[in-house]
Amino acid sequence: MTRTIQQWAADAQDHVQCACNLSGLVFAFERCVADLTEEARRLDAGNDWIDHHPICVAWSDKLDDLSRSRSLTPIPTDEHLADLIPRFVVAMKGICDGANRQQHGTDWRNQHPVTQEFVRRIVSITGSRQGLRVFDALAESGE
Repeated sequence: MTRTIQQWAADAQDHVQCACNLSGLVFAFERCVADLTEEARRLDAGNDWIDHHPICVAWSDKLDDLSRSRSLTPIPTDEHLADLIPRFVVAMKGICDGANRQQHGTDWRNQHPVTQEFVRRIVSITGSRQGLRVFDALAESGE
């Protein structure tokens, strides 16, 4: 485990909520999900525990915001974050390379259609748009 759950929770409340660079968040989120996966194994919890964990809900909400995907319908999927996020990282590396070659900035990467598609799947998995789920998640991650 690279960081404790408490450290990831503190990040979800602080650094993640203040971030403006979605690609950096995606790369960090992969490490976060890997640590949550390790914790889930230790607790004998399943993928649903990770998918609905308050930390993941908080990150999902910020990704949704930065990608400007809130007006787009979530994309239902049977995938779990542990499988989806590594694929998102690979796609994001390609998007970043393309942005650098074409001299596009952060907003272009943040709002790229592929980025938005991944985020819409993450939103569906975490349920971050449902009711007050993100506020509850931020409150829980601070405990």
